Amino acid sequence: VCEVRNYPTTTTNPGGGGGQEECQPPYRVGDVRTVRDTATSNGQTSTNTFRETNVREASFNGSTAIVQEVDGQTSAGNGVYARNYVFNGNGTTGSLGAEALNPGSGQVISTSLNVPARVELPRSFTVGQTVPLDFKVNASAQGFTTTVDIKSTYKLLGKESVTVPAGTFNACKFQTTVEQNSSISGVTTRTQLSGTSWTHPTFGLVKLQSSGSTAVSAFGTNTTTQHSSTQELMSATMNGQRIP
Repeated sequence: VCEVRNYPTTTTNPGGGGGQEECQPPYRVGDVRTVRDTATSNGQTSTNTFRETNVREASFNGSTAIVQEVDGQTSAGNGVYARNYVFNGNGTTGSLGAEALNPGSGQVISTSLNVPARVELPRSFTVGQTVPLDFKVNASAQGFTTTVDIKSTYKLLGKESVTVPAGTFNACKFQTTVEQNSSISGVTTRTQLSGTSWTHPTFGLVKLQSSGSTAVSAFGTNTTTQHSSTQELMSATMNGQRIP
C-alpha cells in the first residue's frame, strides 16, 4: 500500500474568528523525521518505527515534486518501502501521489496518482476553521487499477501543549475524519476513521490518534475489522533544527 499524504484545496470557516495559526512547515530537501506507529487491529497490537527523508527534487506525473522516501521494517524486509511525491504551493503543502517499493530490491510495485493531481492543504488555519476534502486515488499494480474515493475533514480546535518522545510542543490541535471507499473484482471495502492530530509549524505532525473500522464485502460474505493507531514523533531534523 502506498503511503500518500493527501491534502484539500478548499476551506470553510463556519463561526471561526481571530488570526491565522501557522500549523505546518514547508517541505525542504534534507529534512528527516522518525515516527513510531502503534496500531491495534481486532485486539492485536503491533509497533513499528519508520523514517521520512526528503531526498531530492524530481518530476512526477508531469509536475516538479520533492521525493520523500519512507523506510523501516516491513513484512517484505527492511528498507525504503514508499516514495511520496510532495510539493509546496502558495501558502500550502501538497501531494501528487506515491509509489510503493519492494524494500529488498527497490522495485516499484504500485503507483498511486491523485485526482485532481495537486491536492493541497493550507499551512495556516483559523481556530474553528474546517477544511473538507473530496478526491480520488488511482492505484495501479501488475496491470490492474483500483480507484479509492476519499472524503476527509480537518477542523482546527486550537493550540495545545503535547508531549511525545521528541519533546514537548505548543501544537495546532485538529479534529479529523476520513472515509475511504473502493471496489474491485466484486470486493467492496469501506474504511471510516475519526481522530485527533497535533501539528507544529517547524516539525510538522507530532502526534496522531485515530480509530475506526474497515468493512469488506466479498461474494456474499461481510467482515468488519476494528482498528486504532497512535503515531508519535521520535526525532527530527527540520530546516537545520534537530530534536530531541
